[in-house]
Amino acid sequence: MTKVLDKLETQGSLAFLQDMLFAHIIERFSRQHISNHTCKLASYYALATKLQTVKRTTIFTMKPTDYQYTPNLYLTTLGHESMLLIQDINFNTLISQPPSFLCFHPMISAVVQKMIAHHLPYRPTNNHVQYESVIDQCISDFKVSTTTRDFQSQLRNWNTRFKSGMREYDSFMQKIQETTDRFEVHSLIVQRRLKQNGQPLEFDDVGFTDQLNEEVVMEKAKSITKAVWRNKSKNNVIGVLSKREIDLAGTDTVRLIFFVKKEFSDWEHFHKTALYRDLSTFFIDHHVDRIALGRISSMNAGITSLFQQQELNYYDLNQNYVGDRLKHLKAQLVGSDFWIRVRNKESTIKVERSPNLD
Repeated sequence: MTKVLDKLETQGSLAFLQDMLFAHIIERFSRQHISNHTCKLASYYALATKLQTVKRTTIFTMKPTDYQYTPNLYLTTLGHESMLLIQDINFNTLISQPPSFLCFHPMISAVVQKMIAHHLPYRPTNNHVQYESVIDQCISDFKVSTTTRDFQSQLRNWNTRFKSGMREYDSFMQKIQETTDRFEVHSLIVQRRLKQNGQPLEFDDVGFTDQLNEEVVMEKAKSITKAVWRNKSKNNVIGVLSKREIDLAGTDTVRLIFFVKKEFSDWEHFHKTALYRDLSTFFIDHHVDRIALGRISSMNAGITSLFQQQELNYYDLNQNYVGDRLKHLKAQLVGSDFWIRVRNKESTIKVERSPNLD
């Protein structure tokens, strides 16, 4: 089984997914207007892996525990973990009614599907003996379904692609770090919106093409990458990554991530740099297409206050805590693929240009 992400990687990757999936709401309002649905993905995965080896299902007990359910009735640890997620399904539409363009980790999908198939979120729990019996049947069904040849093949393919994305990213970062000790990271989002005011785009819309939205943004992202790389001697770009994203409104996004070599640690306003001048010629914002700077502090300037007299998107390999910060960046760009992928099960991260690739 693929190594599970540690606490820092889990937090970073799930926070990134939260911002990605709910970008359409954050853009118009703020993070306060969204529920943190993605944080539960780690809990679903943890429960799914635990259920695979559970030998006996005990959800309720008369013996006092830390989890009182009703007067004189308590939950076991397994019961507490299970009931939290069974109840979450009722309110977490990301889990119970996921859009077709999102693919969840096979273990997460399997445990959710079995809970829903056995009607656990919707059954009355007043007869706890009967309810525990249904949960026992659900777990047995889950164990059988996750040990089939087809499921194990899906799980193996998911993990293989995740490891491949990790290796590609690690190789890219190794080349970056061999090129320079100091660099900045800047991201640009290339988007095409699926809907206008909640309605599908019309065929005579000014932004309509016969291409899929995903193809349009990928094509535009390639032209931007080519233009920026052509000017690398002036803008000091030494590497470019792309990451495919999508929000729950169906807005296709390619995030371009530019790595810029820094000779000195002097702070410089990004708007005065050669890279900004190169990127600004592509900026656009109307009801269909949008190209703009990203809003993530680990890979964009001007988002938060300065740290160590620098933006959070500045990395010095000899500076304190840089290891944790690079680990957080990796969790956002690659670790997010552990939980969710866009449209298909392929890695969403891709190396577009690296220091030794012209």
